[in-house]
Amino acid sequence: MKSSAEHLVAIISAIPTAVAVLDMDMKYVASSDAWNEEFSLKGTEILGKSHYEIFPEIGDEWKSIHRECLKGKAKKNPKDRFVRLDGSVQWLCWEVKPWTDENGNIGGIIMYSEDITDRVASEIEIKRGVD
Repeated sequence: MKSSAEHLVAIISAIPTAVAVLDMDMKYVASSDAWNEEFSLKGTEILGKSHYEIFPEIGDEWKSIHRECLKGKAKKNPKDRFVRLDGSVQWLCWEVKPWTDENGNIGGIIMYSEDITDRVASEIEIKRGVD
């Protein structure tokens, strides 16, 4: 019989959008297959690992957002530039929110993300055509 944590991991894994659940230490509790696909993590074991180990390119601005969310604030950005470790640029629409345990205490954060790189590239091309 699966524990509630195992059920959570199975449910999150099947969500068709990019979602990751992290604990108070910013370690992965669960991630959707779409998250793993969007961030080129397929085949990489991330559960129990630090978000900052998986993404060493995350800077102080993002770490500050995470700290605020771990204190109870929700944050979102409809269009944000993320420079990957290899120098490539990924444009994201994202939302980060705290999640609470059965006692109402903040247990960590949940992140939702959508890769909008193709859309941003199209917007840039359209603007170039207009100028």
